[in-house]
Amino acid sequence: MLKKVSIKNVGLFKSNEYNLNKRINLLGAKNDVSGKSTFIRTMLMLKIFSDQDKEKISDSLFRGFENKNSNSHISVDYEINDRKYIYKIEYNQKIIVSESLSEVVDSQIKTLISRKDSSIEFSQEEEKTFKMFRLDDNFSIIRMTDFYAVENVPYFLEDCIDFFRGLLFSDKDNILFGLKLRNKGNFNRDLYEAAAFYNSNDEAHKIFEKFMQLEDHKMTKVEIIDAIAKDTLKEVKAPRFYSENCDFVPFMYLSSGVKSLYYISIDLFLACSKKEKGILFIDDLTKKVSEECLEIIIEYCRENNAQLIYS
Repeated sequence: MLKKVSIKNVGLFKSNEYNLNKRINLLGAKNDVSGKSTFIRTMLMLKIFSDQDKEKISDSLFRGFENKNSNSHISVDYEINDRKYIYKIEYNQKIIVSESLSEVVDSQIKTLISRKDSSIEFSQEEEKTFKMFRLDDNFSIIRMTDFYAVENVPYFLEDCIDFFRGLLFSDKDNILFGLKLRNKGNFNRDLYEAAAFYNSNDEAHKIFEKFMQLEDHKMTKVEIIDAIAKDTLKEVKAPRFYSENCDFVPFMYLSSGVKSLYYISIDLFLACSKKEKGILFIDDLTKKVSEECLEIIIEYCRENNAQLIYS
């Protein structure tokens, strides 16, 4: 069973109740409720950064998140003060939280957005150990499956998408943390190595094919080919898609639903790879995944001890 979290207007939360050492299922919010994604991203980042070697934190680790529903802006940042790292949250240029990184996760109350009708309810049903998943012995990745502006994502060839878009940061354990980019470019060697790792595993594509069968998208085959990355000219592995009639279908012509399921199959596989405990975060899941596909995701995470977080 998953831990259920119901959020109303995301106002206050108690961090001693919200514990990332538990499996979490973010439920109960509607489209007009603002702050969900910011809340969960911030908590994931806090967990990672509180465990890191602070000497190696990049000055660009924390990024601002735009709250489209309320036209507000939340930014998360830190500063160095006599070698003491300070974490702070700004809401519309007003600092509402500021304290030591070492105290962030243990602090009793954090304010993200102040609303009189804010509330968060928790019901814990099962505990799971928090741990990043490893692609190999050299690096790990936490991926946040979050899709918008798909048309702006660069692709290797006409039919190949760079699904590992994002900025990467390293900590003392060589853990890489991915945040999506809103513009093209800024890809490095690790991204392509990760893409090659995924594409070289048949099991990953079996997940996608299961999704396609359930969704009746008439996609019967995903073939991995050698390709040249369009932006860096590096050699990479890339997918080609075929219809039930064995006709080649360029990725750019696939529906947004098929693209979303393909991204999710990638992240699901990475979160569960090598039986390590990883995290799969899917934002606005009901817009991308049917109940049948969700059952596959939950079962796959359960079998591989991965944590599923979705809103």
